[in-house]
Amino acid sequence: MEFLTDIEERSLDEMVNNHHWQADQIDRLLGWEVFRAFSTGNWSVAMESTDFCDRIGLNKNYPNVVVDRVRRKMTRDQDG
Repeated sequence: MEFLTDIEERSLDEMVNNHHWQADQIDRLLGWEVFRAFSTGNWSVAMESTDFCDRIGLNKNYPNVVVDRVRRKMTRDQDG
């Protein structure tokens, strides 16, 4: 088994801790789950948000965070 060098490990850490990279991966995994649901004919079966977050590697509170962010943006747009 080959180990990463210090430079490779730092580079990998920087990449996976980058919020833009994380958002791209979340979008990719969300797309995959939607594609999988439609291609298997399971689009009418609702997936629990905790199961969905587990599949894409996110905290189970992520849907609440997204809804809160959208709510704040809508409020800001209406006020401004």
